[in-house]
Amino acid sequence: MADDEKRLAVVVGDGLRELTVRPGTTCSDVLAELGVGGDCWLARRNGQPLGPDQEIYISVVDGEKLVATSACGGVA
Repeated sequence: MADDEKRLAVVVGDGLRELTVRPGTTCSDVLAELGVGGDCWLARRNGQPLGPDQEIYISVVDGEKLVATSACGGVA
């Protein structure tokens, strides 16, 4: 893993997807990489939502677990 990357785990439905993000990556970019979108959004495990245009790299810590919610089949 490069110095400018962070690892994330995202709960999507019944599964867990792991990926890396770099500076400039938005929540919408992550959802597109996961193959979900539309009514889906990312949220922290405590339910705090992250905006679609929010830069995820500066918003999370390395190794953080997020949840894809709503139509993605996650939990709100």
